[in-house]
Formats: sequence, structure tokens, C-alpha cells
Amino acid sequence: MAALGLQNLYSSIVKGDLSKARLILDTWVESVDDQTDLNGGTPLMFASEKGHLHIVRELVFRGADVNKTDWDSWTALIYAAKEGHPDVVQELLDRGAHLETRDMGGWTALVWASYKGNVEVVKILLNKGANSNIKGEHHMSSLLWASGRGHWEIVKLLLVKGAKSTSADKYGTTALRVGLQEGIQEVRASLAAVWSERGYSRDEFVDPSDRCHEGKLRECSQASAGVLTQRKRRRQGWSHCPVHHC
Repeated sequence: MAALGLQNLYSSIVKGDLSKARLILDTWVESVDDQTDLNGGTPLMFASEKGHLHIVRELVFRGADVNKTDWDSWTALIYAAKEGHPDVVQELLDRGAHLETRDMGGWTALVWASYKGNVEVVKILLNKGANSNIKGEHHMSSLLWASGRGHWEIVKLLLVKGAKSTSADKYGTTALRVGLQEGIQEVRASLAAVWSERGYSRDEFVDPSDRCHEGKLRECSQASAGVLTQRKRRRQGWSHCPVHHC
């Protein structure tokens, strides 16, 4: 009977049918978090994934825990961020959802939103104070994912909020190098814009492709971030490139 009730509730959530969901919930004796799917997911997680704000609010009103995790350590916030539901994300945050909860792969809501290209969600999370430098599996950060998948607006948002452009994955690959195959001009423009806002002149922005002979980017892990300045190079004794044989 409990399984049937959960199935009926999920069916009403898929349809966004609040009236039917209320009728089902009124028959439940246990907490709204006590009945879960095979992966430990709660009705709130499911409603958040589907983006039905009115049902999310109803479940929270009935005592649903916004920070409960399923067996993969996913929360309602992570589900909503991944699927790109800014209104649900904002509601969950207003109800006390934890920003930095990590799933089993080490991904936060911000990492998922950056990976999927959900710009509005990224804005909300960053404005709430989400850490833009957290890394998940293989040391992949939000900036690395956004760069590699061509989400240039998110790249700029992350940089403005302090994402480290020199941060690299487990293989030493930086955001600029990841983005080269997808659109170097967009990545470069985003990096240059941020540095301009921080008071650096245009000639201080150094793109490794301009500095490295024959574009040997693989040898220039430090230069690949695209933000090493001429002043810093001179101070550290570099003539053209951080790799002396380049």
C-alpha cells in the first residue's frame, strides 16, 4: 500500500497536480520523508527535479527535509540545480538548503549547474556564496566544466566571483586549455574582461598561444590559464614562456 501511495504521489508530481498530491499526502501517517524510492530519493527530491515549485512548497510545509540525501548523496538542491530550475533552487536556499553538499562524485549544486549550462541557477548559487573552486572527481571544478562544454557566460560569472583560472584537473589541464577545442576566443574574452575589471591593462593579459612557439600549449601548464602578466613573467625571470625550452 505504501509503495502504491508513493507511486501515485510521484505520478501527481510529474503532472504538477497539487490537488491530487495533497489528497495523497493527507492519507499518509508517516513523515513525507519516510517513503523513498529505490535509490533513497524523497518526494521533495523528485518534485525539485521536475521543477514544480508549488509542490516543493507543499512538501516543505509538510515537513520535508531540504537537506536529506539519497544513497548517492544527492539533495533536492542538487537535483534542481542540475535540471535548471532557478525558482526551485531559490526556494530551497531560502528554506535552508546547504550550498556545498557534495554528491558521491564530489559535485556540488554549482558544479552540476555549471556542467549543464544553467546560467540562471549559477547566478543564484554564486550570489548566495557558493564556492566556485570546489573540485569533484578527477579534480574537475565548475570553471573547468563550463569551459570545456562551451558555457562561456558561466565561465565569466565564475571568474568574476573568484574562480581560479589557474586551477587544473588531475592531468594539469587548465580551463583555457580545456576550452581551446571549443572556442578559445570566448574563453579568452571572458578572462580578459575579468582582468580589465580588476584594473589590469589590456597588454598585461597574456594568451599562451601568443607566447609559446608553435603553440606548444601542452608544455605550458602555467601559461595555459591565460592570465599570467608580463610583469609577473619579468619578476620571475621568464623571457617568453614559463617553460624555458618553449
